[in-house]
Amino acid sequence: MRLSPESLILLQSTVCRFFGTQSAVYVYGSRTDDMARGGDVDVFVETPLTVDYHQRAFALAALEEALHLPVDLLVKDAEDRDRPIHRIARLTGERLQ
Repeated sequence: MRLSPESLILLQSTVCRFFGTQSAVYVYGSRTDDMARGGDVDVFVETPLTVDYHQRAFALAALEEALHLPVDLLVKDAEDRDRPIHRIARLTGERLQ
């Protein structure tokens, strides 16, 4: 994975702050490929909570500020149906917590 241990800790703590400690966190996409270069950080969060648009936006801003990288944040909350992109992120991503 092309993120430092410190970045992974920041990512996890930021996700927990906005989406709770029971959330599952995955990094997927090009950052999981050690041979790739550049790219944003694709983060998928599954949370048992209900999350509104503002909370998602604040979480995205906090992640980008903490990591100093562009982040693509995908959230599946308690009210969302499972979509194909969620399954892809789960299958191809690396679960952090």
